[in-house]
Amino acid sequence: MAHDYQAEADAVYVKPFDTDVILIAPGQTTNVLLETHSSYSNTTFLMEVCPYATGLGTFDNTTTSAILEYDHQIHHPNRRYYIKQLPLLRPKLPSLNVTAFATSFVCKF
Repeated sequence: MAHDYQAEADAVYVKPFDTDVILIAPGQTTNVLLETHSSYSNTTFLMEVCPYATGLGTFDNTTTSAILEYDHQIHHPNRRYYIKQLPLLRPKLPSLNVTAFATSFVCKF
């Protein structure tokens, strides 16, 4: 697990809990606090979002991404090239219809 998250959902006052994957249903809002780790300096993380679905029918199966990049305090003569060579850590997302994960996540609320 690269980062820890604390989550709460839909203005429901629940005790925040730690997780490494967030599940959000359509129309739901979730507050998430990302806890960073200083041991990951000079690293770039790919954050990804994909749908969860178990029913029939068509839906947008798009996976979207964002980049989380730690502030690089690099005094390298060729800094720009050096940053491009840093490791890109990709998340391991649950499969599209992993009901066991969804049930486990929802039970935390």
